[in-house]
Amino acid sequence: MSNVINYSHKFSISDSEYVSLRNELIQRILLINSQATNAITIVLTMWAAGLGLFGIQVANLDNLNAMHNLIMCFGEVGVFFCALLILIPLALKSGENLKQQAAISAYISYFYYELIKENKIKSSIIYPWEYVSELTNEIYNNKKKYKSVLTMINSEYPILGLVSLIFTLVLTFANYCFIFESHKDVGITTLFILLMILIGIIEILIIIFLYKKTNILMNMTPILAAKSKSYVKIAKDMGWL
Repeated sequence: MSNVINYSHKFSISDSEYVSLRNELIQRILLINSQATNAITIVLTMWAAGLGLFGIQVANLDNLNAMHNLIMCFGEVGVFFCALLILIPLALKSGENLKQQAAISAYISYFYYELIKENKIKSSIIYPWEYVSELTNEIYNNKKKYKSVLTMINSEYPILGLVSLIFTLVLTFANYCFIFESHKDVGITTLFILLMILIGIIEILIIIFLYKKTNILMNMTPILAAKSKSYVKIAKDMGWL
């Protein structure tokens, strides 16, 4: 049977609910870490494939004509572009977990930690070191140095995207030299350059998207503030305050 602590005869703190919420919070943290690991593994594999194609191209450069090099170029660039595309659903999942984690944290913080701390309620499963405050959780701290740290947390996705973009640019330049060193067709050269610029712009937009969807400050902080305000309103409407 759940151990229930009464508060002002109107609101009760349920140990079973707290344990359930805390376990869900832990599971979401594990999911975020697991998704980040999967993203790194997949992207590294695709980088290896793209660089492998480039290695084959360089090794057989004397035997390849302009058309062969062009095909190899699009194959290599395509691999790195696909690496970016794969990051999109993973980043969306990570962002969703961040938001849900923030919502659960706000609920626990207000309906459990604050009541226990302010009213000195004893609980067999909630300990003082778990209380969320500006002193114990960097997300609640407005100091500039903490914001700089938070900006880098969960940044695997945009960093992987940025490295993919760098590989794309380097391979594009190398292939430009391979293909058009002797081939001087202005029309084809211009088309190639414009196409690579378009791909580069799309990749930059994807990187910005990845950053916005996985950044802790952009995803968790607003949710924490909004949910906390909402929970205070609920408590007042229910007569708990």
